Amino acid sequence: MATSYTSAPTSLTTLIESFCWNPTSTQAASHDAPQQSIDRPWVLSIDDDEEFSHGLKLGLQSRGYDVVRAFDGMGAYRFAVGVEPVAILLDLYLPHTTGEKVLAQLRFHPRTSGIPVAIVTGMREPALNQRLLLAGATEVFHKPLSFSQLADAIDGYRTQVNASPPALQKLTRRSLPVGAAAP
Repeated sequence: MATSYTSAPTSLTTLIESFCWNPTSTQAASHDAPQQSIDRPWVLSIDDDEEFSHGLKLGLQSRGYDVVRAFDGMGAYRFAVGVEPVAILLDLYLPHTTGEKVLAQLRFHPRTSGIPVAIVTGMREPALNQRLLLAGATEVFHKPLSFSQLADAIDGYRTQVNASPPALQKLTRRSLPVGAAAP
């Protein structure tokens, strides 16, 4: 039996369920739904490593963010278009696609083109950071990473967006190597 909603969604969880999560499905969802109010800023974490993304979720919740974890790049892309997050954390290795392809789609779509996308990866190719920044990534973080640097970056995205919405389009693209201090 399908779930129907007769009133406007009052929480991010209800909103997610109302248009993109089928709770009657026998298959596992490609993302998990946050338990907090839609009034809190939220971050979309796209990473197929459930333990890593769960750790990010707990840490960011302690900083005042709701976090939706997505484990599949294409499902996460559709979700981001529907409910625009404050920031997106994107891994490069994903089932059925790559983080670079998801990044390209996010940058192409008008509803997601201005959302900060921080790449969180274990890859360390020599030209990788430059390639990702040119493709539209806001920052590149390498695993293992400093959670405080990542959380501070997300706080910065939110501050810039709150200060001036057009500033979102002008975010300085930068790459922080492991252990580097933020500018």
